[in-house]
Amino acid sequence: MELDLGTVVPSIAGPKRPQDRILLSEAKSQFEKDILNYAAYAGKPHARWSELLEVIPDMREESILQVDTVKLGIFQGFETIKYIEDIEALYQAFCTLAP
Repeated sequence: MELDLGTVVPSIAGPKRPQDRILLSEAKSQFEKDILNYAAYAGKPHARWSELLEVIPDMREESILQVDTVKLGIFQGFETIKYIEDIEALYQAFCTLAP
């Protein structure tokens, strides 16, 4: 048996849904899809980053695995919340500079 290491690409997959393997290079865009899809599925507003902050705690629950709209599975989201808060703060700062 031979293995061409040039064809090996880093990917992520959870133990509960290994069939939903995602290339590591696509993880960011998949997360964005997951959070938007889940917010829409849950009937929650999702037009602004600040609205998405309210969806993240729901995505920490085991029940999220039952929803087919989420491919990356359960996550803690602490880094994500910080990131969204930082982006929101930058946006607010920009709005004060360029009304």
